[in-house]
Amino acid sequence: MGPLPPLEAADALVHTCETIYNIASKHGMHATFAPRLYTDSCATGAYAQISVHSNYRTLTTVPSIIRPLSPLTNLGA
Repeated sequence: MGPLPPLEAADALVHTCETIYNIASKHGMHATFAPRLYTDSCATGAYAQISVHSNYRTLTTVPSIIRPLSPLTNLGA
């Protein structure tokens, strides 16, 4: 699967998390996407990569790209 448009990527991330939660629950387990399970342990590296590509033009203003995506940063927490 290649990169998706932002809204589709957010939907796919939520759907994937819900699927993992449901499968874990079905097997008597609890799935978590917490970046750190315990306060005295290392982080697990739970990250979602968001990249911006354009074959047609140079993206000159990063803030105008990042600002609309900021609500996505809390999806995995």
